[in-house]
Amino acid sequence: MKTTPRPSSGSCGRVLPNPTQIIPQSQLLPAPGVVGTYYQNPDFTSPVGTRQDPTVNFDWGYGSPDAAIESSTFSVRWLGQVVPRFNETYTFYTQNDDGVRLWVNDPLLIDDWHDHGLTEHQGMPTMKTTAKPL
Repeated sequence: MKTTPRPSSGSCGRVLPNPTQIIPQSQLLPAPGVVGTYYQNPDFTSPVGTRQDPTVNFDWGYGSPDAAIESSTFSVRWLGQVVPRFNETYTFYTQNDDGVRLWVNDPLLIDDWHDHGLTEHQGMPTMKTTAKPL
């Protein structure tokens, strides 16, 4: 899975179904979630659809997020906001098979954009109690 939360250019028109919820809604902060744009390839040039995801916490295994998306070459770009509860340093984790990039409030926290097996990364921004763009 490849993720990068940078703006996409244009719309692809298809809306994908909502995923199974991993974290109970009652445990999430009151925020609208993130908008995921799903692509047929790893370079974000063939959009397949978009959907509102309540959180980014998926395990597609050897599959893909939708039957219309090839399982071995897709990528996803999520855009949204993080609303911290306290002014402090937070730790963001990614676990991914293949590349990942994570920006929080513009600084690139995690930059591992190459093919590899399952890998965990972390980034630790200091945040204030206002919404920060992903």
